[in-house]
Amino acid sequence: MPAGNKLMTPLEWQLVASERSRDAGVLHEAERPLAAAYMAWYAVECLAKALIAAQGAKPPTAGGEGHNLAFLLDRAGLHPSDFSVNLRTHYEQRSVGMRYQHEGTDDHREQFKAAVTLAGRLTTRLRRVLRRQAKL
Repeated sequence: MPAGNKLMTPLEWQLVASERSRDAGVLHEAERPLAAAYMAWYAVECLAKALIAAQGAKPPTAGGEGHNLAFLLDRAGLHPSDFSVNLRTHYEQRSVGMRYQHEGTDDHREQFKAAVTLAGRLTTRLRRVLRRQAKL
């Protein structure tokens, strides 16, 4: 949750996402697929929240909605049809409950790859939105 429950800007959300992405990369290099996937999906959550904030709305930061990626993507203006079936399957199957698992698997490696792909797409979209807003 944001410090002091203050409303975070899209740039602040993007910075948090960048930090979690770096964490995910370090964990991936260290052959810790479960932790890498968890951090990578955390970065995706933050990017979705950045897009929501860029629309002038306050993204949810607590409870089920704060971690429900399908809900966050919808609020960010993205729809399931915007993604390949494979990518959609990964984000729909992703759960914050993975933080309670103790052993990384090949599925977590696939989850990491899917999260990195989705983070890239969300980053591109966020840059476009912010550029468009800067021109106004």
